[in-house]
Amino acid sequence: MTRRPAWITRGFAGREPGGLTLKRLNILHSATWLRAGRFPAIEGCPPETHPWVLFCSNFAGPWDPYRQAFLDVQGKGVRTMWGTSIGFPKFPGRGSRYELEDWVQYRLPQTDHYYRAYPGLSPNDVRSAVRLAKEVEALAFSWPAARCEDDGQALRCTFERLVTRVQDCLGGVPDEALRVKPTLGLPTATGMSNFVSLMPILPGRERRVRAKAQALGSDTSPFRAVPGTHFARLAVLDRRTAAFHPRQTVTMRNSWLLFAVDFDGEFADEEPAARRMNGGEIRRYLRAVDDVPVLRDMWCDCFGFRSHAALEDLLEPSVIERFVLFRDHGDTTLAEIISALKLKQRFVSLLGSGGLETADQIERYLAEVRNQVRWPQLRTADERYLVTNSSQFHGA
Repeated sequence: MTRRPAWITRGFAGREPGGLTLKRLNILHSATWLRAGRFPAIEGCPPETHPWVLFCSNFAGPWDPYRQAFLDVQGKGVRTMWGTSIGFPKFPGRGSRYELEDWVQYRLPQTDHYYRAYPGLSPNDVRSAVRLAKEVEALAFSWPAARCEDDGQALRCTFERLVTRVQDCLGGVPDEALRVKPTLGLPTATGMSNFVSLMPILPGRERRVRAKAQALGSDTSPFRAVPGTHFARLAVLDRRTAAFHPRQTVTMRNSWLLFAVDFDGEFADEEPAARRMNGGEIRRYLRAVDDVPVLRDMWCDCFGFRSHAALEDLLEPSVIERFVLFRDHGDTTLAEIISALKLKQRFVSLLGSGGLETADQIERYLAEVRNQVRWPQLRTADERYLVTNSSQFHGA
């Protein structure tokens, strides 16, 4: 059993590992289940009297297909996660699907602001773009820049073999996927992870907080300015409406501002079973949020907010523990994804228009790729000029 846990799970329990099941959906970029317990203990805020479980996910496409696919594919896993919750139906028992749909609908809080760094893409779109970019960049740097005339045929054959290998990666890249233009994360980032914060809202301030979140706008979200942000969500969990059910009403003592974010950091060694993200990474990201005044203002109606206090000191204690973490492409940074999408869009366009048929065309394109990879973090021509001249001075 210890050697073949996946086989035991499928053969005897009738289920496959949860991460593999979620990958098969090709809908979820990331998902996390969290133990809200009795919520974070915030000074001056009355404690909650019920333990809670919170589920946050970032998915591709509209809500209805996602909900249907998730419930169909997970099956018994849905009961494993939520079966002990108040009012949970006898799913997956016969005739219980409608009851489950109602149960989910009544417990679905409204999202007041949502940001995506690469909208319109499925997880497979992201993975295929990254794979294509790695293949093309490997060819660009392995093929000699200076060649003989006899090498033209060899280059064309090598390129055709590459195209054959990446046939399943050649779907188009929609313009909306690159329109956001997010701020890229640190060059030292190794992957993506997430945290969820819950902060109690002062009594009577729920509408005001919700209005501020909705006013942030999706196309002009200020989270674009926070380096390395993949996804960000703000939602007001109103004590009077959250988790309401017509037959069994459970209310909270406070209303809460939920902040869920997926971002770049040094997460190469982070285990999916880690109960909490590294506190230093949380604080580093919150310092970047604090530098955007309109985002800092989101928490001014919460318990404990002080105009002179750092946002990281307020929010770091409010991050709650998770007990399941799923990341479809957690080993890929925002810089890698955006760069790969640009390369793929250019590659598919040239391939479709006949711009990669001759050896000269292919070689020019590979030279273009090499140049882009050598300067991955440069934003403007002025920066490139400064770096270039700096290297010249050092050489002198």
